[in-house]
Amino acid sequence: VEGRTQMNSVIGKALVAAGIPDGASQATVLVSAIDGLCHDYLLHPPIAIDPAHIDGIVRRWFCSTAGD
Repeated sequence: VEGRTQMNSVIGKALVAAGIPDGASQATVLVSAIDGLCHDYLLHPPIAIDPAHIDGIVRRWFCSTAGD
């Protein structure tokens, strides 16, 4: 839990610096999504998102979160 809290804090600051509103809350969303993607990729490959599509998914999330 401590490591995840620190990671959320660092990512939250980066999101705020990138202009993402409510970076602290959005950091939790982003870290949880990355955790889920890694979990599926490692433990459930048949249902995992193709790594080639992850960049586009994350970019769309950033755009929708920033309101762009």
